[in-house]
Amino acid sequence: MELNQIRDKLDKKEYEFLSIFEDQLELTLYFIGSITRSDFIKGKSDLDIEVFTENMTSTKYKVNHLLNYYYKKKEPKYMVFKINGTPISGYKYCFKNKDIFFDFTIYKKESQELLLHQRIIEINIPVTLSIFLFIIKYLYYYLHVINNDQYSFIKKKLWFLYNPEKTVSESYTDQEYARYLDSENGDKKFLI
Repeated sequence: MELNQIRDKLDKKEYEFLSIFEDQLELTLYFIGSITRSDFIKGKSDLDIEVFTENMTSTKYKVNHLLNYYYKKKEPKYMVFKINGTPISGYKYCFKNKDIFFDFTIYKKESQELLLHQRIIEINIPVTLSIFLFIIKYLYYYLHVINNDQYSFIKKKLWFLYNPEKTVSESYTDQEYARYLDSENGDKKFLI
C-alpha cells in the first residue's frame, strides 16, 4: 500500500516525516506488514516500508544521507531470501527516533512485481492468523508476558505456517556478506 492509502493509521508527525522522506527520495514508499491489516496497533507496531529502484547504489547513498540527517544509525543489513524459489536481495535499514520507528528496505526494480504480489498475499490473511497475531502483540505490547525474542520467534513461526514458500535465509552487513561469500563453507544457493 502507498502512503496515501494508510494515512489514517499514522499520526501527524509520522505522516509528515514520511511524506517529506518520500519526496526527497523520489521513489514511491510501499507500506507492508501489519499497517496494511487489522492486527496493526497504532503507536506500538513498527512500520515496514519498501522501495524499488533501478539504481541500488545511488538509492542506498541517498537513503544513508537522508536518514543520517535525522538519525545516526549503523549500516543497513543485506537481506537475502527466496520467494517461491526466486532469490531476492535488498538492504534493510532500521530507523528510530522519538517520533517514528520503521524498517526500510531497498530492492531492485526487477523484484517489484514478485514482492508486491507476495505483499497482497500477506494482506489477505485468514481471520485465525490475524487473531493469533493480535493476541501475541497484546501479550507483548500491553501485558509484557513475552519478551522480544519470544515475540519474534512466535510471529515468524505463525508466518511460516501460513506461507512456507517464503523462506528468509540470512541478513548481513556488507562486510559480513563479503566474509560469507569468501568463506569456504558458505552456502552459495542464495547468490544472485
